Amino acid sequence: MDDTDKFAPRKDKSLQDQETGSLKAAMSLKAGDLVANDAGEIKEKLGPFTLIALCFTLCNTWAGVAASLPVALLQGGPAALLYGEIFSAFTYLCIALSMAELASVYPSAAGQYAFTSILTPARINRGISYTCGMVMMMSWLAVGAAVLIIPSSQILAIVQFYHPSYEKKVWHSFLLYEAMTLLIAAVSTWVLPRFKRIHDVGFALTMAMFAVSFLLLASRPTERATHEFVWGTFLNSTGWPDGMCFLMALLTTSFGYAGLDSALHLAEEVENPRRQVPRAIVLTVIVGFVTAFAYIIVLLYSVADFDELIAKEGYLPFELNRQAFRSDTAAIAVLLAVICLGFFILLAIFQTSSRVTWSFARDKGLAFNKILESIHPTLGIPVNAGWLNVIISALLDFCSLHHLQVSVSFHVA
Repeated sequence: MDDTDKFAPRKDKSLQDQETGSLKAAMSLKAGDLVANDAGEIKEKLGPFTLIALCFTLCNTWAGVAASLPVALLQGGPAALLYGEIFSAFTYLCIALSMAELASVYPSAAGQYAFTSILTPARINRGISYTCGMVMMMSWLAVGAAVLIIPSSQILAIVQFYHPSYEKKVWHSFLLYEAMTLLIAAVSTWVLPRFKRIHDVGFALTMAMFAVSFLLLASRPTERATHEFVWGTFLNSTGWPDGMCFLMALLTTSFGYAGLDSALHLAEEVENPRRQVPRAIVLTVIVGFVTAFAYIIVLLYSVADFDELIAKEGYLPFELNRQAFRSDTAAIAVLLAVICLGFFILLAIFQTSSRVTWSFARDKGLAFNKILESIHPTLGIPVNAGWLNVIISALLDFCSLHHLQVSVSFHVA
């Protein structure tokens, strides 16, 4: 047996259905053809708008900027946030166009590691594609873990606001993290397959929240930042050179495009994936940039007292809204809505990451692949692959909890 056959799907059996354009099979990593999926077909089918809604809800560029605001203001300040968003959007648009072109030719849930295996020389494609697949799978787990931290922090911010004497503990965040992980996993497993348009609701919520936040930030502040502060202030409190500080600030603007490849991994769940997947990828970047750039501008102009803002010990995006809205009630309402929005974002992440793990197992990239590649007979989704991600996410959070406890103990000592 050739080495490349050990990490490849089954032999060619059927080509893409030319009438419906539906992808009934996985990608052959060896030949690039569509082959039948012996593990079973995912029953869930997403409409064109639902795919776009899922991809944008997952990335949620403007909300990602808002959630990671503390990092941006301390690493580069307003100028790095504004110009960094332009730089990140241009960079990710180039990436999106490349992925869109490949997806129009090789649509598959395997995504990047399928492209890698097909396009690299045969003598090295096995190792390169396996490495790519493993990195891709772990990166999706990391994205889910990073986003799960945000609503946990937001919930504790509300508790701390109403109970000023409350002292936040690391294990509080841990319990919230694990509870949200189980909630998202349960809804994704037993509710989402029966309500396929739930991502449309998430998209409507994020656009409504963008409009509300934009209007409040534009109309409520009585004092505004100067043009010089918004467009020309670069702040470096990192201790690194300015160039390195700007690159670090790109973490904030790039965070809003994490998960841009989600449409790739849902290619086998949409009609006419050669057209729908590229469209969803590119539109996610365009809509994301328009909303994020507009939000950043109005947000920075609403900062009346920057020194007072960064001196506060609470959750910085919440404190900024309190200062800009001039209403604690409005700030709390927006924060609660954003927590609900996080629920829809996590649903999209869980669905996509489960398809990544399922596809990798189907192509024999993981141990126990027969178990992980199976499709639930009634739900029509890869339940085992999804719950493996839940277990890994829980372990990642436990490790981070242990690291934080050790770090706190070290500093106290």
